[in-house]
Amino acid sequence: MSIELVKLESKEAFTVIGIQCPLSPIEAPKVWHSFIQNIHLIENRVQSTVSLGVCDDLNQRYIASVEVDKVDVVPEGMVSLEIPANEYAVFKHKGSIQGINESFQEIGRWLHQNNYKGTHKPPFFELYDERYQGESEESEFTIYMSLVKI
Repeated sequence: MSIELVKLESKEAFTVIGIQCPLSPIEAPKVWHSFIQNIHLIENRVQSTVSLGVCDDLNQRYIASVEVDKVDVVPEGMVSLEIPANEYAVFKHKGSIQGINESFQEIGRWLHQNNYKGTHKPPFFELYDERYQGESEESEFTIYMSLVKI
């Protein structure tokens, strides 16, 4: 497993639709399974090969989702969430998804060493695309950590 800072990036506000679960590492894999089975129900997806795992710690939930360009209909059992414009540190996680907790520990150290702190807008989201291969050590995905300079 490895984690590396790719860039600092400003992102405009965007909206996601997905399935939520309590903010728990035990619940997240279950919600992803359900989400993948129902992703076809979501209209107006921005990219067909990209999914987002959004941490909404203020509401103590995790949302397996996709970005949409407009919300006409939220399928039954799903939620929509607008992510406000924010500054992000963008990290690449390489390795099995099992190493994600170690990646977040490394990100925490990087934030502290570089005089940043995370925000609650939401604090982070994971971007999964064609690079993601689950348990494979060759798997890659991107973590967007919202931040402010302290």
